[in-house]
Amino acid sequence: MGNVSGRNGAKRRGGVSVAACALGASLIITGAPAVAGTATAQEPTAESTSWKTPRTEAARTDVTFPDLVVAPGKTESSKPQLKRNFWTAVWNKIGTPVKWELKEGFSTPTGWHLTFSDDGTLNATAGEGIETTTFKVPVTITFADDSTKDVEANVTRADGPTIEPVKDQKYWEGRLIQPRRVMAWNVPATAVLEVEGLPAGLSTSAQARLGSGSYFFINGRPAQTGTFNVTARVTGAGETLEETFTITVADSAELGEPEDADIAPSEVPPVRPGTDVHIPLDVEDASSVEVEGLPEGLEYDGEQHAIVGTPTKEGTSEVVVDKVTEDGTHKRDSFELTVDESAPEPSEPTDPSDPSDPSDPEGPAAPDQFEWNPIKVRAGEETGVTPARSTQGVRVLAEPGNPDWFTVFANGAVYAAPSRDAKPGTYTMKVRTEKGEQDTITVEVTAAVKDSERYESSYSDTYVRAGGTATSPAPYARLGYNGMVFERQPLPKEASFSTKSEGVKLNQHTGQITLSADLTAEEGSTIEVPVTVTYPDGSTKEIIAHFQVLAPQFAQTQKFEYERREAFEGETIKVNLTEPFDPASDPEFAILTKASKYQGWDLFIDATTGTITATAPAQDAKPLNVEVVARYADGSHKTVVAVIGVRDAKPQAYTSNLDFEDAVVGDDGTVTITPKGDIPTGVKFEPEGAAALGGVAGLRVDVDEKTGQIKVTLPKDAKPGQGYDLGVRINFPDGGSKVVQLNVARDSQAHREQPSWIPLGVPVGANPVTHDPKVAPKGATYAISADFAADGWKAAVNATTGALTVAAPASAHVGDRTMIPIVVTFEDGSQKLVEVQATAVKAMGGAVSNAYDPTQVRAGETVTLTPTLKGAHYSLLNPVGGLDTRIDATTGALTVGARPNAVPGVREVPVRINFPDGSTTIANARISVLTTDGKPSLAEATPEFNDTIKAYPGKATTYVVPKPAGAAKEAFALGQLPKALADWKIGIDATTGELTITPPAGTAPGIVPVPVVVSFADGSQATKLLRVQVVKGPQEVEKGSSTSSEIPPGVKIAGFVLGLLAFLGGLGYSLYEHRDFFRTFLAFPINPQR
Repeated sequence: MGNVSGRNGAKRRGGVSVAACALGASLIITGAPAVAGTATAQEPTAESTSWKTPRTEAARTDVTFPDLVVAPGKTESSKPQLKRNFWTAVWNKIGTPVKWELKEGFSTPTGWHLTFSDDGTLNATAGEGIETTTFKVPVTITFADDSTKDVEANVTRADGPTIEPVKDQKYWEGRLIQPRRVMAWNVPATAVLEVEGLPAGLSTSAQARLGSGSYFFINGRPAQTGTFNVTARVTGAGETLEETFTITVADSAELGEPEDADIAPSEVPPVRPGTDVHIPLDVEDASSVEVEGLPEGLEYDGEQHAIVGTPTKEGTSEVVVDKVTEDGTHKRDSFELTVDESAPEPSEPTDPSDPSDPSDPEGPAAPDQFEWNPIKVRAGEETGVTPARSTQGVRVLAEPGNPDWFTVFANGAVYAAPSRDAKPGTYTMKVRTEKGEQDTITVEVTAAVKDSERYESSYSDTYVRAGGTATSPAPYARLGYNGMVFERQPLPKEASFSTKSEGVKLNQHTGQITLSADLTAEEGSTIEVPVTVTYPDGSTKEIIAHFQVLAPQFAQTQKFEYERREAFEGETIKVNLTEPFDPASDPEFAILTKASKYQGWDLFIDATTGTITATAPAQDAKPLNVEVVARYADGSHKTVVAVIGVRDAKPQAYTSNLDFEDAVVGDDGTVTITPKGDIPTGVKFEPEGAAALGGVAGLRVDVDEKTGQIKVTLPKDAKPGQGYDLGVRINFPDGGSKVVQLNVARDSQAHREQPSWIPLGVPVGANPVTHDPKVAPKGATYAISADFAADGWKAAVNATTGALTVAAPASAHVGDRTMIPIVVTFEDGSQKLVEVQATAVKAMGGAVSNAYDPTQVRAGETVTLTPTLKGAHYSLLNPVGGLDTRIDATTGALTVGARPNAVPGVREVPVRINFPDGSTTIANARISVLTTDGKPSLAEATPEFNDTIKAYPGKATTYVVPKPAGAAKEAFALGQLPKALADWKIGIDATTGELTITPPAGTAPGIVPVPVVVSFADGSQATKLLRVQVVKGPQEVEKGSSTSSEIPPGVKIAGFVLGLLAFLGGLGYSLYEHRDFFRTFLAFPINPQR
């Protein structure tokens, strides 16, 4: 048949379908040949004819349609505009259209769908299989007076790269599918079209061009059932374009037996061997088509929906056509096809509806149904046109001999795409119709545009550091093609590159430039490299590559080397950098030498400072070269070698055990620290560091040169918990020395208190877990440290109660752990950082939950707790001392009774909880047992001491302190004594409470308080004051005896009153005499927090 296109160019069955919608009925015109679609409005009463209205409504009304530009897969509408004709008198009204329809004989281009709304609005949809991108729509308008008018509307497919929408498709396993076109419009010929996700057995044809687009077909036999998501993608046309659709492959076993149907023509005339054959089949709605029994040389072309080819041998064949639709309808048709040398010539009329008239000696007139305007196209570009005049339903074929870049479609549309090497000139293309008409189409091919003009080439800016090397990306171009511009396109593979610039390396094939900038290159300056591009057609163009100079890397500007140090066997030394680094470089240091090559040395490097801590092996130590890398903030790095030597003798500084311990300073602000260890003869001590040498205002540090005793006086404004790092240098007789560091801090709650939380188990993907602190100091506040940044973990803490809530990320794995830092701020302003471990567990059974709210109960009373965590079953694990417990296994209600003799304090009642998911957890019910009068501890429930002890200067006095109820076995200890009692001899027996007091000789009479610390069985403590009265002379009274006799009641009362007055007077005198002591004594708490 000659050069006939196989791209949906075959004649297709078409027609009109009517769809009801909310806006009324519209006719959808699809395919070719087309049947004119109409839209009829309610016909108004026609105007009466008079001398004022001699012209028809069509004549006095102008109608225009705004141009329609439609993107693939979209629908656009054009509402007609009506106005009075210029030559119509002003008293004449605009006509009233009552019907809108396509002009008779118009064939809607393949892939387009046209409809009219009631008001004449033209709706155009760009569907699948488009072959014509621009066309005119002839519209016939009928007015109320039955007059008609023909107008045209322009329809154009939208510019810009797009992928034609692909409908979802259903195929049948193992059956040959109808080819499905995938089309990308307005893309350059270099663009790549591809699909991914096809089921096994399906593939794509070679990519081809159609107008300004590229396409291929999906074909084959699917080999697996299922639903597959398929993605069509275009690259090389600017931004990547994608279109997704689904292919469903059903089981062919579900198909029934085929039904007889008309698929092929009812009669197919005989054909001659060697002639082109094109037999259309009615398979427009088919999902699968199988054709069997074809003569040699013929085949079924799914793209044309026809049997095509050239038969080679005579004979008669029984051809069977089997068709399956998406809904599983199975149809079959068959016909005889005869190949016979005596068959009529193809040029003879074969249309039975138009037979030759034997009475006419000249025969019928040659048909003249088509005409094409001349075509002009530039070599290397493409264009497509439709006939200037055509007839619907008549198929157009290409005659043999046309160039292969010229394509003819069945509806008369033609496509010319001469290659860049096509010779300029005028070409005459021959075509014919199936009715026998023969025509020529003139195509003028002009010279191709030079590559240097088509490609507007350039380089992206490249950044290079001073002293560094950088390679530019390959150049790209703005490509002009068919009046369109495509951004960031690659240059042709055949292009080559050259430069005259010295000191650069140029890849002649890719155009990439490698340039090394001098270390002295100025930051912010630009280095230009001219490059000459030679294109495939020999044309050339010079482009400039720009290198922007950045600051040099820190690895080139920072000095990085280590001091040389030596260590004796077993010694630990520090090896420091010789010079400090720029803080902006922010280096991170690491040892590169493998541990297997340490030769017995123990090495550690501070990643921030670079200092190496090296411990030599205890024996057979050898010098060691340590390779260290510094990685800087700008991404650069440098590697050096630190050399560590070995020396023989062990200095005294190494063998000495002299050391100092950290100290806590009380309210008086001073503390004396004595060195620990042996002090060799000749050792001298001196302060070391800014703090010890007076660098901190108000801080005084005195170091005894010979004994090493340190006396520290803190600044008056030192806050609780505030610490100072001090250094003491110990100089040994052998000339060596060592510096010992210690910390001296003001006493604080942060030092004394130990807040804590139990480790948390947090279920993955479940609700957060909340726990109260195990130990919560009174008056403390809580906050999550700002440094907490565990990926995905969430944590919050109640500022007042310390209740910690933690949630694990959904992506966490069982066993993942994180540490949650909590800042605890105490009443005195001091702070402590406490870390709580949280572990991801599989289910609720792995989490120790806060299943019961903390509860208080007095000794001898009972309380019932309701769980806050819903479980399937509850049970108690073991008895808890001092408590009687029972639990409801279904509801989890926990009843706790504190026995009358229960010791105050916190108890944890363990409860096993089984969850519906089969997991189990152990939850603790926190019970605070109070005394019978509601005190939280025995210490707070114990009254003050009321006895007064008489003591005599220079004499020992003993007194047995009454042991309170609930006191511990070793219940007694002295509290912190005031300065006034520094020379007194005071001792107490921890078990019996026997107190021995000896005031110094010459002690003035008066009353002094002696603090006694009493410890109780519940762990609480109380500081109680004993009043000690110093009198002038000893009384001859034996311990435990009495010298009193019977005295009249009146005398007893008078004596009591006089004694009370004396006591109050003495107490007042004593308070005055010891006022400095009470200022100090009352400065710290009598009942410290437990």
